[in-house]
Amino acid sequence: MHTTVQDLGRPGRSAMGVPQGGAADTLSLRAVNRLLGNDEGAAALEMTMIGGAFLANAPVQVAVVGGTLDLSVDGIPAAPGEVLLLQPGQTLRGGRLTRGVRAYLGIRGGFDVLAVLGSASTLATAGFGGHQG
Repeated sequence: MHTTVQDLGRPGRSAMGVPQGGAADTLSLRAVNRLLGNDEGAAALEMTMIGGAFLANAPVQVAVVGGTLDLSVDGIPAAPGEVLLLQPGQTLRGGRLTRGVRAYLGIRGGFDVLAVLGSASTLATAGFGGHQG
């Protein structure tokens, strides 16, 4: 239903009228990043209520942590909470969340997203951060 780029947000910006924002479930964000060897505050995709389909265009290691959802790589079931190696052309799919509301898709090395006010997090109400706000 709603997938956004999130990290730990923008603390200390409320005097400027900018909320902290960031991941709704910081424990899962930190966990997916630790699993992948990233800085624990690195940006990840926050999937709300439903996953999505993600096509690898290069060899990449990914993991999904948080709520429970069915995962597959090219139709073959995959385990949440494990590092998965995707080859170019492979598709990771996540279905509806059956337990919890959010799940986090992380990538080894993190997502290359422009930081705005010190964070890559999407702030949809302001139209900035993440991928084109």
